[in-house]
Amino acid sequence: MAITSIKLKTQEGDQNLMFTTTSSTRYENVIEITIYICDDNFAPQAKLQETMDKRTEEEYHIQLRKEAHSRDQFINQHSTNPEWNESFTDGKNEGTDDGA
Repeated sequence: MAITSIKLKTQEGDQNLMFTTTSSTRYENVIEITIYICDDNFAPQAKLQETMDKRTEEEYHIQLRKEAHSRDQFINQHSTNPEWNESFTDGKNEGTDDGA
């Protein structure tokens, strides 16, 4: 299971989301994606959505992280597979809890 965590800034306050992926056991060449709303420690509090995608876990998370990073939303400390960050990590998110 791979995880990418992001922090959205909204008018109501911050919202922490965790995107998890696994290989589908029901279908070939598909990953299952689950999105959770998390507390400040990124512990899942509620399941927000479940979906599927034809990309690999790596392809999915690399794209999600690039988009989140460009918006200053990516939370490195609560995401797995750091080798998928190499194409965009500039040290900006290293050593912080909030990605800022």
